[in-house]
Amino acid sequence: MRIAEWTDDLALGIDQIDADHANLLRIVRDIDAALASSTTPPDIHDRIVHLFRFADEHFNREDTLMDRLPQAKYQDHIDSHRRLHMAFLSRLAGLSNRTLDGSALHEQTAGTGALLAELVLEMVSVDRVMVDHLVAEGVI
Repeated sequence: MRIAEWTDDLALGIDQIDADHANLLRIVRDIDAALASSTTPPDIHDRIVHLFRFADEHFNREDTLMDRLPQAKYQDHIDSHRRLHMAFLSRLAGLSNRTLDGSALHEQTAGTGALLAELVLEMVSVDRVMVDHLVAEGVI
């Protein structure tokens, strides 16, 4: 399955966040290609750990932006946004554990790249709402 690539249509207008989203999709495509090939389990595990670390750094950047919003007014959005972050990291942690020893690696991870790309695109959609709030509040 072909993994989505970054296009300008996905851009939110915050350079660092847009660059992060493009990199997240690039890393997911790299993982998907590695899973489809005969790449060794330790190599795939390392790629997933890299995605986890990069995603965590990205989420911290987003948290810094969300912290600039009036908490009382946007708490529901902030909470759901952070839950999405935690769910993504949790999924990556589970995938990391499954790839650590390489047992049934390719069978257990079929469709993983597509799922991760779908989750990244869902995050972009949720981030679009965050950007709308940031603009409405004059933060950016």
